[in-house]
Amino acid sequence: MDLVQEMLKYADYLYKKAFALCGEENDAKDLVQETYLSALIFIKKGNDIQNVKSYLLQIMKNKYIDMYNKKKNSLLDLKLINVNTGNSESYVSDTGLKKTEVVNAIRRELAYLPKIYREVMIQYYVEKKSVKEVASNLNISSNSVLVRLDRGRDKVKKGIYKMEPLVANSFNPDHLMLVVDGRLGPNNEPNNIITNMIEQNVLILAYEKPIPIKTISEKLVIPTAFVEEAVDKLVKNEFMKSVGSKVYTNFPIIDDIFMQNLLKAQKKYVDKTYKKTNVIITCLLEEYKKLNIFNEFNKVQLYLYSLTTILLYVRNHLSDVFSLLRTTDYPDRPDGGKWIISFGCKRDNVDNELIDFVYINRYLFTLSNSCEVSVLIFDTPISPSLVRLSTNIELTDVCKLLYFIRKEEKHDHSMMHLINDLMRFNFIYKDERNILKSDIPVLTHTESQKLEELNKDFAMKYIEVLGDNLKEMVMSNSIKYPKHISPVSYITKLIFMKGLSPIYSKKFIEKGIITVEKDINYPVAYIIENK
Repeated sequence: MDLVQEMLKYADYLYKKAFALCGEENDAKDLVQETYLSALIFIKKGNDIQNVKSYLLQIMKNKYIDMYNKKKNSLLDLKLINVNTGNSESYVSDTGLKKTEVVNAIRRELAYLPKIYREVMIQYYVEKKSVKEVASNLNISSNSVLVRLDRGRDKVKKGIYKMEPLVANSFNPDHLMLVVDGRLGPNNEPNNIITNMIEQNVLILAYEKPIPIKTISEKLVIPTAFVEEAVDKLVKNEFMKSVGSKVYTNFPIIDDIFMQNLLKAQKKYVDKTYKKTNVIITCLLEEYKKLNIFNEFNKVQLYLYSLTTILLYVRNHLSDVFSLLRTTDYPDRPDGGKWIISFGCKRDNVDNELIDFVYINRYLFTLSNSCEVSVLIFDTPISPSLVRLSTNIELTDVCKLLYFIRKEEKHDHSMMHLINDLMRFNFIYKDERNILKSDIPVLTHTESQKLEELNKDFAMKYIEVLGDNLKEMVMSNSIKYPKHISPVSYITKLIFMKGLSPIYSKKFIEKGIITVEKDINYPVAYIIENK
């Protein structure tokens, strides 16, 4: 077969490939034509082609790169068009580039400019204001306007030329779940700060190293003005820090893979240690009986309380061993809290199994007789906290209601609408006379001190029996994070301890050591009176 005829038989094939590259019919036809023309010139010079199909494809790729660069470079001349076009005429420049393509490219880059340059560029080029007018509007000198215009034009040119590729966050944003430790602000800060996906993905993109806001904007394909607003909010609330013209996220971020590996390690550890742990818990419960405390708790509540408390003291001991940041040393925040974001979890798949975290919430109030009351409520998967109540009422007031019901004293009827929720979570119940009751244990200050010492003693017994194995697991599962992040929570090092109590509980349920009824809540709460 003649070489030219062999080349022509790939015409349809080449057109499909060209269209896939260009996405536009005329460009694809031009690309095929340029490919054949180049091949014919090569043959005319007496050259031979061994693999016609591969040769034509390679020529096409080279020609496409030339065409791509030609288009890209043509965008660099900002004087090519009037930016503020009020019509959609299909003017075509000397390079063959449509005017609308240039308009869109420049407007995109203007949107990505930092505010300091974007303001002068928009006012001068789009709003048609003079240099003097721009200077007056922004309260800067005319010389400053000219400098910013020059730098702004340069950044637009470079932005068009660079043509940053999209990152996954721009079309498939990640979810960022925050784990906070310490004393929250009066309005539940910082849990209420992050309100949208833009803020979450800004934090993710600025994690590995400090980066300019413009870079975040380009990667998310979001105008810089929106990103600047998000960054200002995150810096103000101390989620991020700024260094020069760059910003970075100031807390560790892990991903689903880390969490899944951690969960596997925790389950493996619990499988190996639950029998010895159960022996320790059983002995501790006998000591509770001797103190005549927590008689109101059933076996499930006793196990939940003792497991959570012992592991808390074990964690505190390890924190001292590793010389980690104490909660008392957490920074005071602008919102009035004293908290730290232990870490953020980047969630690619929100359906993945998560570690169940346990929280202990303490609510304090003083009675008219000067008696100080503390209500401690544990939040675990099967022992709900008050934060799950469907209410916006101050939780300390809810605790007062619980206290007065427990003490069978007169209570505030303005919160009676909470009764159904409190009954649903088993914090209270009605007796045979339809009177509200609660079995939440009440301890004196002296009893609470004895309880604390007892729990600490058994935490040390746990460390004596399982400490070496535990330290090894803690060291091999700690969070790695960039060096510029500071300060970091002790949980960064001790994340292996987070969620260990629920895994033990599930193992005890699985082995029949404790029995949990379906759809029944087992609240763990107690009251301390300091008269």
